[in-house]
Amino acid sequence: MSDIFYSQVNNKIAEELNLRAAAGKTGRSTDQLNYMLSKIANVQLTAYEGLKVDDENKLLILGGSDAQSPEFYPTGKTGYLTNPDRPSKRPGPVITGVTVNIADNARFQINTSTITLLVQDPVDLDLIETIFFKPGRVVKLQVQHPESAYLSEDPNLDRSQLVTSTKILENEFEPDLVDEFLKLDRLVFTGLVSSFGFKYNDDVTIAVTLNLTATAGTYPSADMSFSTNPANTSIENTTADNFYTLLDRQVNNLVDATAPAEIIIGTGYTDRSILHGPIQEKSETSRFITVAYLIAQLNEYIATWIFPDKKSDNSLLYCNDKICFSNYYEHLISADPHNILLWPGVLDTVGTDEYKSSDGNDGRQVFADVKATTLGYYAEHEFIKYDSADEETLRETKLVGHPSRIYVNMKVIEEIVNRLTDAATEQYPFTVKQFLIEISREIGKQTGYAVSMALIQHPEIPEALLYYDTNYLGPAQAVTEYTIPVFSSKGKGSIVRDFKLSFELPAAFKTTLLGLGGVTPSPTILSSFNPWLFSDNKEKQVEAAEQFKKHHEENLVKLNKAKAYLGKDLYSQSRKESLQQALKGYLAYPDADIKDASKQAKPIWPLDLEFTIDGINGFIFGDVLFFSGLPKRYNEQFVFCIQKIKHTISDSGDWTTNISCFARPRLIEL
Repeated sequence: MSDIFYSQVNNKIAEELNLRAAAGKTGRSTDQLNYMLSKIANVQLTAYEGLKVDDENKLLILGGSDAQSPEFYPTGKTGYLTNPDRPSKRPGPVITGVTVNIADNARFQINTSTITLLVQDPVDLDLIETIFFKPGRVVKLQVQHPESAYLSEDPNLDRSQLVTSTKILENEFEPDLVDEFLKLDRLVFTGLVSSFGFKYNDDVTIAVTLNLTATAGTYPSADMSFSTNPANTSIENTTADNFYTLLDRQVNNLVDATAPAEIIIGTGYTDRSILHGPIQEKSETSRFITVAYLIAQLNEYIATWIFPDKKSDNSLLYCNDKICFSNYYEHLISADPHNILLWPGVLDTVGTDEYKSSDGNDGRQVFADVKATTLGYYAEHEFIKYDSADEETLRETKLVGHPSRIYVNMKVIEEIVNRLTDAATEQYPFTVKQFLIEISREIGKQTGYAVSMALIQHPEIPEALLYYDTNYLGPAQAVTEYTIPVFSSKGKGSIVRDFKLSFELPAAFKTTLLGLGGVTPSPTILSSFNPWLFSDNKEKQVEAAEQFKKHHEENLVKLNKAKAYLGKDLYSQSRKESLQQALKGYLAYPDADIKDASKQAKPIWPLDLEFTIDGINGFIFGDVLFFSGLPKRYNEQFVFCIQKIKHTISDSGDWTTNISCFARPRLIEL
């Protein structure tokens, strides 16, 4: 059961790469020779009228099979030299290069593509300008290898090894739209023209550059600074409305100010709800909404005000308790329950809203008079695994966090909307992306960054945008690592064209260098594991584990004291800051056992590994890899996860895939 940020390489990719490694090394069959000699990718670019990608809306096709049609012959009825209907005596425009970037989604980046064209006669520039020099033009890029360039029999990815959320999300989209992304031998990218340029060459040809942003990636860039109010919408029209005022009106229509309560919004939902009432006795009434409800309203805002012409029944953004989860931390609590609240719910698995001493005498529970109606932030979830025949093979129940059930105070949303609106300029507008970054920053700040939300493109369904906790690595930690054939050996050849590894510690973490010497200068997740990860022998490693246990116990005491300290005065800013610091210390040492803590915290170590192979589709960010030939310590202590993927197709049809990885502490023994 792979998850988005910690996944197993699809076995179809592993099979194909192993066969490639053997080609020319252990065998020279006809198929192996064809593979080595026929890796020429075919590229096709299709422009569409409007936002819908279908045959009826096609405007122009460049490349693909048309590049081999008679119009590219010099002579003949349609040849460029003899065709009376063609004013030019040069061939038509051709694609000369393609780059597709599958972004590091944990950093709020969106997939992009750059395409270069060669217009061989200026008379064709008008056609290119009319079709492609239009910001917002929908363009579909398709790259495909011939069948002979693949050694495995089936180019389809194994559907039983897709990430767990794919099976749930694919029901939201047309089957063909999902299936075209799940093939080894082809790369599909649908995007909107975001910028373009051209220059004249010495031979009077023209080099054109088109930059595309993934279709789903346009929604985060939508301007939220103002709204126009179309008629016949489900939300009441008011000329002065912005996102907050519309949301505020919706919430006011749903709550009864005289009766503190938690209200579930809509049937069939367990995470769209509103919480209102006094946080503590005699305090003023506060209104909170869940992240899931916030995303639902943001979806409606985008579809109604920003993209009213988009004809689709699908959501644009997804965050719900069926596909989005967070790690379980026994003692996690919000450092400011006035802004962010982790509601324990009806199951009351843990007292995430209790700001009390360990004996329960000092402090208080927030919203003590409000009856819980939801399952709460922490709850058990049943994860199901399917085989390639779509038959259920495993059910596993885990206690996990549900970020969609995190409560955000309406005042926090109002402050963010007003601040970003006031700061917006024509050059730097207030966007959906900025709004969610600020919501994520507040959630992270008040949870000690145990929860790190980001807007990501789903790796296997790029049309789906998820608001997702990037710290969550999934229910199954024993993910099988795929060994990349890097070096040619006795039994296997290499598939790697280029390979390099480097280390550079970000400036913000320079103080963690002290942790390498066994001294922890500050409670950070990265520094807390350094002495254990880099111990020279078992004896020192045992000593580092004992020190880790000691730090865990000390920081847990500090956390409990900080909870009770804030519970005595929930309005004290200094006490909130003390709890924020205590949370950071606890999350740096979340368990007495350092091995269990490493599985829980899973910190990223800044070892940057990069390699290039022949082009293939199907790798996703989060896939776990192993590399033989690295220093022994690296393989014993770390696993490498894919961070970024870059596909490049040259003017000769040479398709290469470049993969960048980062390191995490090893979760299972070698």
